[in-house]
Amino acid sequence: MINLLSGLFLLLAITFASIAVAFVKMPQLVDPKLGRVTAILFVVAAVLFVLIGIVGFGGA
Repeated sequence: MINLLSGLFLLLAITFASIAVAFVKMPQLVDPKLGRVTAILFVVAAVLFVLIGIVGFGGA
């Protein structure tokens, strides 16, 4: 069960990282002025999900 949760958090991190890449390439998806800031927030969220998945649940 713990490995499943770890894997889900890592998949969530990959999803958030993909969204961040989309915001960097097309910042007009949100707002031209806030696109980069939104991308940075998604990267931070992805890193936190990786940390929760690996450290919090002991790795996959």
